[in-house]
Amino acid sequence: MGRLGRVGSYTLVERLGRGGMGEVYRATNKRGDSVALKMLHDAVDADAEARVRLEREVRALRRVESPYVARVLDADLAGERPYLVMEYIEGDTLLDRVRRGGPLRGTTLINLAHGLATALSITHAAGIVHRDLKPANVLVNVEDDPVLIDFGIAQVLDATRLTLTGTFLGTPSYAAPEVFADEPVGEPADVHAWAATVAFAATGRPTFGRGPAEAQMYAILNGQADLAGVPAALLPLVRAALHREAAKRPTAALLTARLSRLARAAVAEPDPRAAVRQVPAA
Repeated sequence: MGRLGRVGSYTLVERLGRGGMGEVYRATNKRGDSVALKMLHDAVDADAEARVRLEREVRALRRVESPYVARVLDADLAGERPYLVMEYIEGDTLLDRVRRGGPLRGTTLINLAHGLATALSITHAAGIVHRDLKPANVLVNVEDDPVLIDFGIAQVLDATRLTLTGTFLGTPSYAAPEVFADEPVGEPADVHAWAATVAFAATGRPTFGRGPAEAQMYAILNGQADLAGVPAALLPLVRAALHREAAKRPTAALLTARLSRLARAAVAEPDPRAAVRQVPAA
C-alpha cells in the first residue's frame, strides 16, 4: 500500500479506472478507510471552465443523499491537482456483471431499474443531470443494489451553457437523440439513458447495436432500439423512456413510482419452484 503516493491526506492504493475528466483510485484516509478518489487529467486541470464545472458539480452532489448514489465525502478544487473524494463501493460494474453472469432476471432486474430511476429522481431534484449514465457507471454492490457513480461530466442544470456547442460528452450508445440533434439536453436525456441501460441489463446486448459510433448515432436518432428479451412488465416503461421526443418521456419520478409497484408485486408473487418442493414424495 502507498507505493502510488499520496494526494492531500489520502494514500493511493490502486487505480480503478480512467474517464473523460480524470483517473479514479482506491485510496485510504487517515483512519485507513477505503475511499474513491478522482483526480483531474492535466489537460482538464489547466481548463478554467472544467474547474467551474467541477465546483458546481460538487456543490450539487453534496445535496444528494441516497443509497443509490455514491456520496461525496471530500474535495480539494483549489490545489494544483484538484480532486474529488467519494465513498468506495464494493462490487462490480453492471457492465462486468452482465458480461460475466449474463442478463439480469426477475426481481434482480426490477430492483436495478427501480434503484437507477430513484437515483435519477433524487439527482434531478437537486438540479443535476448526470449525462453519462451507462452500465460502466453503475456499480452493483454486495446487496445487489445499483449505485450510480462517476458524475465527472454531470452538470448543474443552470451550468449547461459551459458545454461548448458541438462538443459531445458521454458514450454514444447510451446517449439521447437530442445530444446529436443540437436540441436542448436535460433530465429527459438521463431517462433515455436509463432505458438503454436497463435494456442492456435485461438482454446483455447494447440497445443500439455494436457498430461504429456513427451507426449507433443513426440508430438512436431513428429509434432503432433492440428490445427483444426485455420482460413484458418493463417493456412499456422502457419504450416510453426511449421516445424520440424528450418532452414525451416519463420523468424519473414517475418511473420510480411505477417501478415501486412492480417491485412490490414481484416480491409478493409466489415462487412456483417452492410449491414443487413442498409436494411430498410418493
